[in-house]
Amino acid sequence: MEKADSILHALRIKDFAVHPDETQLIFDTNLNGTSNLWAMDLPDTYPYQLSFLNQDSKGIAYNPDGSILYAGFDNDGNEQSGLYKLSLKNGTFQSLNLYLIGKKGVKEVMYEYNTATGQSRQIDCPCTSISKIHCAYSGTLYILGSTPTRPTNLYVLTKGQSKWRQLTKHSVPGFSEQELSYPEVVTYPSFDGLPIEGLLFKPSPVEANGWTIIWPHGGPQDAETFMFYDLFQLAAKMGYQLFAPNFRGSANYGYSFFKMVEQDWGDGPRLDMTAGIDWLIDQKLADREKLFLMGGSYGGYMSLLLHGRHPEYFRAVVDICGVSNLFSFVKTVPDFWQPMMEKWVGNPERDYEKMKADSPVTYLENMTQPMLIIQGANDPRVVKEESDQVVDQLRNMERNIEYLVLENEGHGFSKKENKMKVYRAIFEFFEKHRLYHAAKVEE
Repeated sequence: MEKADSILHALRIKDFAVHPDETQLIFDTNLNGTSNLWAMDLPDTYPYQLSFLNQDSKGIAYNPDGSILYAGFDNDGNEQSGLYKLSLKNGTFQSLNLYLIGKKGVKEVMYEYNTATGQSRQIDCPCTSISKIHCAYSGTLYILGSTPTRPTNLYVLTKGQSKWRQLTKHSVPGFSEQELSYPEVVTYPSFDGLPIEGLLFKPSPVEANGWTIIWPHGGPQDAETFMFYDLFQLAAKMGYQLFAPNFRGSANYGYSFFKMVEQDWGDGPRLDMTAGIDWLIDQKLADREKLFLMGGSYGGYMSLLLHGRHPEYFRAVVDICGVSNLFSFVKTVPDFWQPMMEKWVGNPERDYEKMKADSPVTYLENMTQPMLIIQGANDPRVVKEESDQVVDQLRNMERNIEYLVLENEGHGFSKKENKMKVYRAIFEFFEKHRLYHAAKVEE
């Protein structure tokens, strides 16, 4: 046994990294009996020790120009590695500041985290939604972000200063920020008591027409936050209030909440939506007789499903590239989506009854309200056949269906002229039915 123990002392190399100009090689080895980082100054192969923590590293990497070495170490064994910045010559640990975006519900917060002290602090930021952070070697911070009333802009915070400088001046032509709709955050209890948070975009009192657009977001594991939405601002300027709940399965509310939509596309989230509508009506924030429904992608799916299962709520519906049939959907998604379909939606054989109950096409007979369906002809995620089967069957039933197909678009609208065409079509559709119902009331 004593001789066999020598097997446990075999030298090994766990990881390595090569300097971008190939002048140095760092490797994790037990050369002196315990795991540490060692280096060679190439082409010399004589090793020298860099770290003295006596533990395995959890990744080694140089930055692109080779001026900084990063390594991860799990000092306390809790499987949560810390990221460290090391000297290339003597392996001493240097303070490393990380800049992180914390997301909780509809709000985003920027933090600075010091890996040496383990302390963090919140950074005042000119944006309520941050798309990207870049920290230069100088320590200067650059961010790309927006607010509900200001489109995305670039900002810079020079190291040592406390005030951000706005590098670009993008705004909404013709409107000041004060003239746009800054959303209210609302929270309501769902059918089972689960708190659901949402955003309520209100038009100005002088522009309000009394109608509310219900907006289920896409994803489904996404969320509406305090960012700039051109569609929402356009709705408010047209006089519409817009309600965007972050139903169960939305991001930014914790892992358990996030997982609630998996294999339950059409039950819990749908009932969260109807509970939100009922709450709006009970709070006298919306008129039961003046509700429209609109959504895209998963939100389009939810719009179809709500229309099919709860048509009494809505006076007209807009579906933008929404899934209509879960059985055809799981077969036609891109190849790289296929592995997650069973976990996300379900197994067509094992979960047949559930998937049938959650498929909007099951309820076509109930879809009695006017509907506008918008689809990209080249959509690889929600293929055109998802919309075709709804349009064809409802037209056979002589329902009031309008169908707009964008021949040179996929999932969403990448071309400005198409986006403008779609937005015009949406609000012409809503205005037509708003005025129709107003005329009926006057009769």
